[in-house]
Amino acid sequence: VILASALQRLCLYEAAYGYTQLRLYSHVFMVWLAVAFVWFLVTLWRWPDRFAIGAFVAALGFLVTLNAINPDAFIAGHNLARYGATGKLDAHYLTRMSEDAVPVLVLAIDQVTGDEREVLSGHLRYRLKRMEASARWRNWPSFHLARQRAYDLLAKNRARMERATSLTAE
Repeated sequence: VILASALQRLCLYEAAYGYTQLRLYSHVFMVWLAVAFVWFLVTLWRWPDRFAIGAFVAALGFLVTLNAINPDAFIAGHNLARYGATGKLDAHYLTRMSEDAVPVLVLAIDQVTGDEREVLSGHLRYRLKRMEASARWRNWPSFHLARQRAYDLLAKNRARMERATSLTAE
């Protein structure tokens, strides 16, 4: 009952204020905690020595779920969908997302207006400039595929980002 109540309250927060990393991680964790709890109830009387296997599978499921949904892209996508429905967006929070969110943010430049457009396009231009200034991220110890994809996408959309910033300034 407590877990269901907490999950319901979290869903209300997500609907009202959008997703954050903490809310998403908590949401996914609560679902997998419920799975582990159900497994505990099943194994309590029948197979008490098998609980550890189910708990391990639930923990692994939690990690696989987070890996599969790509948290930063998921959060950016859902918060932008919420912006389309409510007109509310914390653009500054989205600028703190990792390179995984860049494809969603580049697409969002044409969807958002006003200050949100200025914040997103300005940040994406800054991120591109910072990546161009330092080649360290391209060395093999620092290389990350999401970072390379983000750089390629930002370089390809440079004019679009500059145009979005100039449209906002007018």
